[in-house]
Parts: sequence; C-alpha cells; structure tokens
Amino acid sequence: MTSGTLPDEQHRARNTCEDAPNAHFEAGHAVIAWLEGLEVEQVSIEKEGDADSWIDVREPDLCPTRLRASNEARASAKSVIRGLLAGPAAQGRYSFGACAADFDLTDRHMIDQSAIWRAVSLAGSFPDDGPALIPPLWREVTKTIQTPKVWAAIEAVAAALLRDRELAGCEVEEIAQHAMRVFG
Repeated sequence: MTSGTLPDEQHRARNTCEDAPNAHFEAGHAVIAWLEGLEVEQVSIEKEGDADSWIDVREPDLCPTRLRASNEARASAKSVIRGLLAGPAAQGRYSFGACAADFDLTDRHMIDQSAIWRAVSLAGSFPDDGPALIPPLWREVTKTIQTPKVWAAIEAVAAALLRDRELAGCEVEEIAQHAMRVFG
C-alpha cells in the first residue's frame, strides 16, 4: 500500500524545503541588485560546482584605480556591495524571521558566506573607508529587506525559483515589479 505520494513528488517536496533558504538567498541578491540598478542576467538554485545556488549580475568596472578616481565608481561599488549583502540578509530573514541588526563577523553564519567576503574585499578597495563601509551598508540593506514591498518581491522571486529552478534577469524584474505593485 502506498501513501499516495509518488517518489518523485516526495523528492521534489524534500528539495523544495531544502532549497528554500538558497532561493531566498539568491532572491535577496537579485531583488536588491535590480533595485540598485544592476543588470541581473540569471539566477539559479541548481547546484553548479561548489555552489548550491548562483546568480549572474553584470557588474560595472570596479578596478581599484577607478574606485580611487571616481565618485561614480564608488557609488556603483556600493550598489554591488548592497547586492552581495542582500543574499545573507534575506536568507537570515527567511530562516530566523528577521535580519541580524548588526553586521557581526564573529557570527559563524556570516563568516561562512562567500558573498560577505566578496563584499568586504570590494570595500577594502575604497581609498578611505575600506571595510568600515560594510556595517552601515548592512544596516541599509536589512532596513530595505524589512520593508513589506521589498520582502514581497523577494518572496515572489524565491517562490518562482523554487518552482522553475532558474530565472532570467527579465523574469526577476517582472516578478519583482508585479509583487511590489500588487503589494501596494
């Protein structure tokens, strides 16, 4: 006698539960990157290499020489950093009900995130502020993610990722815009 659930359905349901934190992680990256004006090319919760999930975002030129010489380059780099920090912040909100209020590199969850280290490394390229930029940018990102409209967009993109496994950047934008419009 069977329980009425086919093995493939059981596997898909189990993967959905396991994939939900990754879907929120990538959706956080994608929605905040989009809000920051960065071009999201693709986002996926399919395992590739060492990554359980991934996102492709077209980044502006962030070479250290340009960061030292241009306010525009520094503003672009801050947008990239916000996008990077948004993944762990969104995953934290999904998993724990809230984003960590303060950026804390003694938190094991934080130090295990490659996105965090990439953000810190990029901030280290700034001529004056360096990694001191990270805590205030973290606060900005967590405040943005806590807004109901933005969280609705992240949830909608995460749900689409759980359903479709991969989204093109135009799909992320369409889903996020729709969710934000519906929310009010």
